[in-house]
Amino acid sequence: MLEKIKALAGSLRFWIVTLTLIISELQLVDAAGSISSINFADAFDYVKIYLIAIATIGTMDKASIAIGSAIAKK
Repeated sequence: MLEKIKALAGSLRFWIVTLTLIISELQLVDAAGSISSINFADAFDYVKIYLIAIATIGTMDKASIAIGSAIAKK
């Protein structure tokens, strides 16, 4: 498990998606004028999309490794 976390933290795609989430959340705060005025439904939607993106990155990485291994065996 620790190795998977290290691999994820070392992934450029992970950091791109993470920074995109941070920027999106900061835009929500800027548009609302203050943290207490944030539309939390939008904030949770961004987090949901972030988690889906991270899961997709992991799935694509795992699939590409499996396909690469299958090709290398031939």
